[in-house]
Amino acid sequence: MSQIFFSILSLVFIYFAHLFLLVKGRSRDLENWVLSLSSYLALIGIIALITIVLNIYSLDSLSFGLLAINLVSGYFVFRSKRDRSNNRSSYRISLSYESCLLFLLLGFTAYLYFFFPTEFLLGGRDPGVYAISGVQIAKNGGLHLYDPNLEKLRSILGDSILLGYPGIYSNAELGLSKEIGSLAIQFYHLFPSYLAIGYDLGGLDGLLRVNSLFGILSVCLVYLLARNVLGRMGGIACAAVFALNPAEIWSVRIPLSESVSQFLLLFSFYTIHKTLYQKKDSLLFLPGVLLGLNSFNRVDSLLLIPALAFFSFYTFLFANKHFKKSVFLFFGASFVFCLGIVYGYIFSKPYFLDLWREGSLRTLSVIGAISIGFVFLISILRNISFVAGFSFKVKEFVKERKAFLRVFFFLFFFLLFGYAYFLRPMHFAIFGQGRTSSELALNSLPIFLWYVPISFLIMAAFGYDRLLFSHPRIGHLPWVFSGTLLLLGYLYNPSISPDHLWVSRRWVLFSIPVVLLLGGIGLFSFSLWRGRWRQIGIGVLLLVSLGHSWMRSRIFLFTHMLDGFHTEFQKFSETLPTGNSVFFTTDENLASIFSFVYGRRTYLLSNTQVFLGRAEGLLDAGFQPYLIQSTAYFGQHPNLSFQKITDLKLRGSYPIPTKERYPDALTFISFHQSVFRIQKNTEGKQSFAPTSYEWKMGESGFKTYTGYFGKDLEIYSTRKEGPLVYGPFISLPKGKYEIVFHGNDLDRAQFQISADSGKTELTLLERSDAKESKSLVFKISENEMRNLEFKVLVPGRSNVVVTKLILRKIEP
Repeated sequence: MSQIFFSILSLVFIYFAHLFLLVKGRSRDLENWVLSLSSYLALIGIIALITIVLNIYSLDSLSFGLLAINLVSGYFVFRSKRDRSNNRSSYRISLSYESCLLFLLLGFTAYLYFFFPTEFLLGGRDPGVYAISGVQIAKNGGLHLYDPNLEKLRSILGDSILLGYPGIYSNAELGLSKEIGSLAIQFYHLFPSYLAIGYDLGGLDGLLRVNSLFGILSVCLVYLLARNVLGRMGGIACAAVFALNPAEIWSVRIPLSESVSQFLLLFSFYTIHKTLYQKKDSLLFLPGVLLGLNSFNRVDSLLLIPALAFFSFYTFLFANKHFKKSVFLFFGASFVFCLGIVYGYIFSKPYFLDLWREGSLRTLSVIGAISIGFVFLISILRNISFVAGFSFKVKEFVKERKAFLRVFFFLFFFLLFGYAYFLRPMHFAIFGQGRTSSELALNSLPIFLWYVPISFLIMAAFGYDRLLFSHPRIGHLPWVFSGTLLLLGYLYNPSISPDHLWVSRRWVLFSIPVVLLLGGIGLFSFSLWRGRWRQIGIGVLLLVSLGHSWMRSRIFLFTHMLDGFHTEFQKFSETLPTGNSVFFTTDENLASIFSFVYGRRTYLLSNTQVFLGRAEGLLDAGFQPYLIQSTAYFGQHPNLSFQKITDLKLRGSYPIPTKERYPDALTFISFHQSVFRIQKNTEGKQSFAPTSYEWKMGESGFKTYTGYFGKDLEIYSTRKEGPLVYGPFISLPKGKYEIVFHGNDLDRAQFQISADSGKTELTLLERSDAKESKSLVFKISENEMRNLEFKVLVPGRSNVVVTKLILRKIEP
């Protein structure tokens, strides 16, 4: 019932917004509905965030908020409609060629965005943390996250149990709370509030599709922005290239915050464009507030403050009649940005302090404060004769040398392009060592062009020329300046893990949209071709660009990534005992998801052997402990017995996690975990019996960097050299082990065993003397070693196939 009531009230608000725009003279085509739905999403996000802060979030509380707003909206809508009763224009449905083409594009885009979600429900990375936060808000009604078992478990297990999880902080460890069970989820909370609504309306299936809706609206807003400059066909072309961009498709299918920020930016900038030409200056304060809403979603939105300050300075120099409007826009956004900083400090303090200590938030805050001071200063001084004279002289100087400045801009643009594409990577080749994030920074432009057609980046120069010089459009400059600053900032240093498609997150925010918009405007404005050659040139470049996007996204375009993870997690959690049961694992991808999404309290271990040495205390305290791990090796614990009760087997397709190249194949993310009940041993001393443990490559957490999984789930090499097999990142207790690799042409490969994610080498690189098997013996002298990897490295064109691995403990 709550879902139905909320949905009805939502539709009523959207309809009222639609009517309001009609009576205010807005167009009746797609623009009206896009603005109505966008206004609704922005409003419901604000209401949800307020209720979350007050710890009263629920669909019912959102419904009451919507009901109150609908009553007020209805009054103003019908009063405005009565006042304009003489305007009786009828609705007309356009069936033009352009309209049909646009709706075909939107229909196909909706199909791509909604029907192939990525079920990234793994707690080790951001999408899983966001999913957890959305589910917890929906279940608890707020940000409060508390585990009542942690204090007692910690008193028994000591530091063998971790108090937090990846992306979930322990407030006690940070000194922010005296309660051991107090936890705080990383990140800001606007995006999780939308995820909570999606979860309430459609469960995890609804949560995973939240970004799809924002993605569709972003495509519509790109169309509207481009249409205002290029007309309908130009807008459709820009929207198509944007909608089918591989990074865009990837980002709207996975729970990450960039899609919401991208939507808010596009909606804000389109609202600025529509409002800037109104007579009332103060109207620009509202789109400024809307733009500032980003600060409740992502910290890097503070980069918009200097961009808006530059826009105010630009209007001061060249469009003085719009200066007051730019100031209202700037201070409206800055006011909300400041509220966002305060919000982060109060309600996301661990994350806020992390970013402050790391330096990025401190730098952005200083730049923002300088920008605010600068705009405030020119607002006060602009009427002084000296300052006004300076503005007039600059304007005349630019006007007299406009042709020279255009040439200079093109020269500067292409010199900067040449440096970033050719010379900056050479700096790494000469001075760089190792494969680190600095390599990504130095090669950022070539890598950026993996996601964006180079033709659009080149044509962006002509887009800048049209909007800045040949046909200045003051209403478009806020997004031009903001997008340019974000583009330059994230090309200079993406500050992110260099694996792909992960790295595209930084550029999806607004770098990719601004290049595609400017490139599309430049393509349709290119003045060196005329008539039929112009049509041919535009058509060819559009087809090449769409072909580029198709080739980049073909491996995942019509594939449901990690398909079945949610279903298998659900089935697995339902087989687990409840009551006083507690679960323990070293796998950070599983612990938080089981604990907070599926309701099976699961804790991360820092050391399994220390934990098992203290497990009797759990039994004495009334807990029934279970251990989740991939092997049946437990070390020497004669007072305990272990009974296997169930298995978790997961396997889903995912792009190969490459760094040096764009992902060109799908691999498997797989888990094979067993659950063991821990009990007291009543049968006497535990005896050692050699155990053989066999892994199939496609079902046991192994990964490949240079190969692919066949239909038989074996790993096949390709033409590429490098790690053919690595994983499964297990923990093993003290003892002597033998691992046997089975496959074909193994004499062409090298083998190695390492631990601690590659930091500790347990064996040297060894070649195989046989084609079909290779045996390595290794010893673990410590109490336990974590994140063990069994590696197979191959040269190019090796024809190596790895079919299975067998692990055997040969000495205790």
